[in-house]
Amino acid sequence: MNVTTLPAIAPKINDILVSSWGYDQTNVDFYKVVNITSSGKSVTIQRINSSVVETGFMSGKSMPAVPHTFSKYKGEPMIKRVNLNKDVYSVKINSFATAYKWDGNPECVSWYA
Repeated sequence: MNVTTLPAIAPKINDILVSSWGYDQTNVDFYKVVNITSSGKSVTIQRINSSVVETGFMSGKSMPAVPHTFSKYKGEPMIKRVNLNKDVYSVKINSFATAYKWDGNPECVSWYA
């Protein structure tokens, strides 16, 4: 299967992914798809910086930093396997976090702990 024949839900370069995770607080990480394998089964993603606007007591809304340039990246690129579902794709970041295509809306964060 080549990349041009992938389903509409398949990842595209420059897609922004979001992962929300935590216990006693809500952490949000954003990632940018920077490469896709020729088979379309794996992507290279890079974590990008985000900005948070406090909206309440120890809580707020998070958005990815714009523009998504290399100077805004955090950490090293990661190659991750793509999970295609009925109407969405995801990548497993680690044992406790999965990233999904970001819908463009601010994400809720909290920092109680």
